[in-house]
Amino acid sequence: MSEAMARVFQHLRLNEAACLGLREAVRPFVGPADWPTRAVADFCERLYLAHFSLESDPDCQTVDFPVNQDEIMLINNFVSAEDGDWAKDILHQTRQVLYELTTQKNAMKLAFSSDVKKLFPEESVPTKSEAELTDSTLEDKLKG
Repeated sequence: MSEAMARVFQHLRLNEAACLGLREAVRPFVGPADWPTRAVADFCERLYLAHFSLESDPDCQTVDFPVNQDEIMLINNFVSAEDGDWAKDILHQTRQVLYELTTQKNAMKLAFSSDVKKLFPEESVPTKSEAELTDSTLEDKLKG
């Protein structure tokens, strides 16, 4: 993603395909009896307005869409990576925004910081010898 297309802190960057995909996936009045219908309907209203702004301005390619933690969970409840490229992008962005909401740190800078080591201690990453051992064990099982 270029700097011009960079996502705004704690926002999703939506294009028309993402708006339409989310509209198809997230339905405000489909869910169990204890479903937070009003919260889902509010999210959908904002989504429809975002899509309308994209439709009404031909020069506008994307819109910055603020979301909260509940809305991120809502999106992840309805959207699957199997829904297409738009969905994979949205799911990636929801993980970034969730990190930002939780830590108040910019997710785009995470990969270049020491915070990665705090999230993933070295002992949780298999060493090369462990990976080779796993591969050879798997090969033995497939042969025999």
